[in-house]
Amino acid sequence: MKKTTSHLKSQFNSQPKSQFEPQSEPQSEPQSNSESQSNSQPTSSASHQWEAIRKVSEALRSDVAVRAIFLKGSLARDEADKHSDVDLYCLVHKEQLEDFLKRRMDYLEKYRPIVFSEEVYFVAPQIVAVYENALHFDLYTVTEETLKATDQIKVIFDPEDLLRHYKAQRYPVTEDVLREHIDSFTFNLLEFEAAYEREDLIWASRLASHMTGTLSVVLRHLYDAENAQLGMKRLSEKLDPSMLEKFTIALDSIGPSELPKGVIILIDIVDEIIPRLPTAVQKSIHLDFYNLMSARIRKYYETREGVYGIAIKDGKIAVVRVPSGYRLPGGGLDPGENLIECLKREFVEETGHLIKVGKFIEDYKEYTWSKKHQKFYEVYAHVYEVEMMAFDRPKIEEDHELVWLKLEDARGNMLIGFENQAIEDVLL
Repeated sequence: MKKTTSHLKSQFNSQPKSQFEPQSEPQSEPQSNSESQSNSQPTSSASHQWEAIRKVSEALRSDVAVRAIFLKGSLARDEADKHSDVDLYCLVHKEQLEDFLKRRMDYLEKYRPIVFSEEVYFVAPQIVAVYENALHFDLYTVTEETLKATDQIKVIFDPEDLLRHYKAQRYPVTEDVLREHIDSFTFNLLEFEAAYEREDLIWASRLASHMTGTLSVVLRHLYDAENAQLGMKRLSEKLDPSMLEKFTIALDSIGPSELPKGVIILIDIVDEIIPRLPTAVQKSIHLDFYNLMSARIRKYYETREGVYGIAIKDGKIAVVRVPSGYRLPGGGLDPGENLIECLKREFVEETGHLIKVGKFIEDYKEYTWSKKHQKFYEVYAHVYEVEMMAFDRPKIEEDHELVWLKLEDARGNMLIGFENQAIEDVLL
């Protein structure tokens, strides 16, 4: 295994003010079976949002144009935390819409002073407001005719029972969209290569960012198909640990100074997920184009297979100190050499000691830059436990010094990421 690194009528209508405050006891009212409406209680982690909702909603109820008030977003899905914004919707009489829009700021100001506001039209007339406590509050205005059933809602005020038939929609993507996203990723590789060759690394980094957004939708389809359109939003909660690690490393590695490492890791991910896509998608993507571009990007890295050893004795680990830091003893295979032969040779060259090769630990893959050789390497590293034996001869590598480091000093301080992970794997 390679490691890389049901509905409730007017929920808050005619209920006491405390209904908007955090509560530890559940409601005595029967819970709805609808999946599109939620009536669970506010949580303490989002208490300031609920104070704002209560104050703004109480003011809105007094407006004759308002027929219903409800929430969407994380608060409606009971996924909110203290950082969540508020998506509050007002359903108003169509004939009174224009007059109502002129009064929205008066209602928003019932909570706290506003430090920023802007009128926009995203899915409906909307005011984006930010309060002095940095709470982001979006107030949307819809009518019966313009209300679209999308996300789950939480009903706050609905005396006419207008929302009883509301049914939330999911956010999947079609097979055509999946194909388009893979092809778009490939085209971005083409643009990336041009930018990277021109040494326009800022633009190359931006193109890599486009690729992560495109790829996030495909990943979301594989791990949370009903909400694939959400892409990166809370994607970290959906991916399995291995994929999360790979995607996180890729995101960390698309900055200008890290390129092209991040893009090659993204290619690794695409290589892994294409066989998991629906057969029709696999047959429709421009695979020849993808294979061409992935190969052209991979050319920036030279593949190198190596083997490394971990020797631990009396709470210390044998490492070699090189001008740039600490490394595990080991290195690349010479032609015709097997892993054990290579490991024994490298230990003699770098430390002067013979070794007894013990248990295999793990295979790792790492993308790295060699300052010594002035090139990128795609390293496939095999790591073994070893026992240091007798001193054999003076070491050959003059800039390599054998050092026995305390384990607490070595952990996390190796130059190459896979070496740190290998030490942790041994200590598990």
